[in-house]
Amino acid sequence: MNRKLVIPIFVLLLMQCGIFVLAILGAGVIRELRQNAYYNLYTTAHSAQNTLSDYMENKWSRYSNYREVLRIAKEDYASYMENPEQGMGISRPMSDAIQSLLNNSNVSGAFVIYDVVKEGEQKKTGLFLRDLEPDIIILDNSDLRLDYGPPEIANEMQITLGNYWKHAIHMNEGEPSSDFYYDMKKAVKENPHQSAMDFGRWVVPDGLQADDEPSIAFCLPLIDDNQGMFGMVGISITEKYFQHLLPYDKLPDGSDIVYVLAMENETGIYTALSKGKAASNMIPKDGTIKLGNLCSDRNEVYEFIGANGSKNIAAKSSFKLYHSNVPFEKEKWMFLGMMSKDTLLVYVQKLRYALFFAFFLAMLLGGWGAVLISLRFSKPLRVMVQSLRQSNPESEIILPKLGISEIDELAEAVENLSADVAYSASRLSEVIRMMDLPIGTIDYDKDGSDVFCTLEVGALLNFTEANRWRTRLKRSDFDKEMERFHDAMVRVEQGESKEGDTVFREVQIQVNYPDSDFRWIQLKILENEEKYLALVQDVTEQMQEKMKLEWERNFDTMTNLYNRRSFREIVSQILEEKEITVGAMVMWDLDNLKFINDTYGHDFGDAYIIEAATVLSSLNLYGTIVSRMSGDEFLAFFYGFKSQKEIRDTILNIHEKLRNTELILPGDQSMRIRASVGICWYPQDATEYDQLVRFADFAMYSAKNLFKGEIQEFEMDAFQRDEVLFSGQEALNRFIEDKLLDFAFQPIVDAKTGEIFAYEALMRPRSESLKTVGDVMRLAKAQSKLYQIEVITFQGVFQAFSRQKEVFGKAKLFLNSIPNTNLTEADYSFIEEQYKDELKRLVIEIIESDRSDKKTFETKKRKAEAWGAQIALDDFGSGYNTESSLLYMSPD
Repeated sequence: MNRKLVIPIFVLLLMQCGIFVLAILGAGVIRELRQNAYYNLYTTAHSAQNTLSDYMENKWSRYSNYREVLRIAKEDYASYMENPEQGMGISRPMSDAIQSLLNNSNVSGAFVIYDVVKEGEQKKTGLFLRDLEPDIIILDNSDLRLDYGPPEIANEMQITLGNYWKHAIHMNEGEPSSDFYYDMKKAVKENPHQSAMDFGRWVVPDGLQADDEPSIAFCLPLIDDNQGMFGMVGISITEKYFQHLLPYDKLPDGSDIVYVLAMENETGIYTALSKGKAASNMIPKDGTIKLGNLCSDRNEVYEFIGANGSKNIAAKSSFKLYHSNVPFEKEKWMFLGMMSKDTLLVYVQKLRYALFFAFFLAMLLGGWGAVLISLRFSKPLRVMVQSLRQSNPESEIILPKLGISEIDELAEAVENLSADVAYSASRLSEVIRMMDLPIGTIDYDKDGSDVFCTLEVGALLNFTEANRWRTRLKRSDFDKEMERFHDAMVRVEQGESKEGDTVFREVQIQVNYPDSDFRWIQLKILENEEKYLALVQDVTEQMQEKMKLEWERNFDTMTNLYNRRSFREIVSQILEEKEITVGAMVMWDLDNLKFINDTYGHDFGDAYIIEAATVLSSLNLYGTIVSRMSGDEFLAFFYGFKSQKEIRDTILNIHEKLRNTELILPGDQSMRIRASVGICWYPQDATEYDQLVRFADFAMYSAKNLFKGEIQEFEMDAFQRDEVLFSGQEALNRFIEDKLLDFAFQPIVDAKTGEIFAYEALMRPRSESLKTVGDVMRLAKAQSKLYQIEVITFQGVFQAFSRQKEVFGKAKLFLNSIPNTNLTEADYSFIEEQYKDELKRLVIEIIESDRSDKKTFETKKRKAEAWGAQIALDDFGSGYNTESSLLYMSPD
């Protein structure tokens, strides 16, 4: 075998195949495929987590589901404390309430535990109802089982005892299975001023299920009037029901996926519930999963070792189950989607095998041909070498026929071999073309006279027409083409690393070719002492998408102003780094936007916003940062000024420009832009970003409510007086929906006889935000919700009065009524139907807060006459209850 012939051919083939393999690997195809696999796992798991999160946060832990159980438990406990000898059992109202909790929550089980230990035992009185079909309600209760509790409860409710029924619930302080109960008790003791809902906690209650099936539970403490815990109520979700709720356990390609609901502790991630065929292979027997290295640069995806030693991948998504400032807010729950690493990355491995197979196949075919030629025809190769030297390497090789059969056969074999070698070496090129990737490669020998490149290089680097489609160029020609390319460069971004004698550079170049738009070219260059190997790729689309995403991340797409997030970052940085002697945070709120949207459509509403934004954007010329915060709200921070007067004059100038800007509307109509403006001064009013925004918002709110379309500066006295009107909307809604009020009944004594003539019902709010009746009435009037206050007053007073009517005897009932607010006929009918026996004792007492209109008063007087009730004036001589009201109303 002639090594001088075989070795060069083999080396050339190796170099060509290596270039094409480098092109694939350098383009990051395998890495991108791997990242996409991680992303698909994460999005699938995150979708399932959203389903479960909706149940856990919005349904299973909803306070309204537990309100009745908490009330009955407190009443039962009060009865027990009055007569402890009778013991504390499960009342029928409590068993009905637990069944309602079970049905309303659509869960596997519901339970209540009383902190009453039977003599000589560590078992507590309790009730645990299990629902075998949580998704449906069966009227005959055939789907319910009693796992814990007195058997007579099962008879009363006509339900079956569970297979593992027990009379009471085992709870022993110090045992791990009871920790969830005694941890709650400890938390209640350490936080005496918080409500029961603040202690709501998700736990893994080992031993709570009678059949020891894995489960999770949501628990609330039962708290007496002395802030002591006398028991617990909660719901339970079994692993079987957890598996039923999750919609699927496979990826779109059919690969198995394991879902795990878990909580994090000191040793790792402790599995609560799981779903998936491969769960037992992945989750250790002790349930603790220890995540390893982060393997995705987009999401939280980790490697970990499974129970059988296998390598697996887990996509992690955390829950936010607790509010701030509650006892268990630091407990972390998460959702994991897990797969075998080999299964998840099967296509990555297939592509890797395909590339190496193509490489070795090309090497094998080319090497085999070279060896065959050397073995059979080594002697006459001198003539063939001479012919080959004179041939054109860019065209098909044609050797002359010498009339010698052996040499002619050798010539024909060489011609065929050249075609085979070209075909073998081009296979990876075809793979790249099939993938439609704009990639080319360059082989530049520092000591050589020629430069080799693939067909795509000339087009990518905009070579002249003479050299554009050539794969072999004279070094001088190549250098001239690169000089032309260098002249077209606009922007260069470069990174460099070194390993031994090899330097690796990655360069992104923005070029402006004369006959095309701006383009981005990426060069990945390997340099050693002998040569350059370069991978050339057009990355214009990727760079444009990157720049577009960066722009959309920081700007509002409609107005081209900063968005809320970037405005906060910029202003916070200015406040931290610059020394500002005077500044202002200014809130602009467009008036009449809702009218335009409702009357002319949202296209004209958008045009209204854009016109306003165009005017406000001119503030950028004054050393001001401007942003669009929401639909009709804009925020500006003034900091490049010397005095408040200079800032105030600028604001007045812009405000006047807004007033003079018109929006053309259909029907030859137009409307001037009007905005209400609130100013908060820095550092006079506030120095922190959040406080500046809040105070500017309040000042704008004041302007909008008092002088719509004008400018209002922040005043601390007004803020302290009217903050509840500014921020109390949600508090009032909750006050009305949850009826967060009680009524105290103040006796009214007959001065002549000394006997109690009547009781006046006085409202006592239980809201943390609305502490007085005055706050409630002011806020309700500001938000047009006086009707709702009138409804809950009438209904609440009659409910409280009816529960204690034996105590009140024959005394009358004084009920405070809002003068200009009436109930509906349906409301009156409800009161007449529910409380008809008490209506004749009613005295409707008109309060002094507002002037009563004639129609409202006549309706109330007509109802009072029909009921046999009476009319009275509250606090005569104050407010609107003057002599004129006395003469007009003629109270009883």
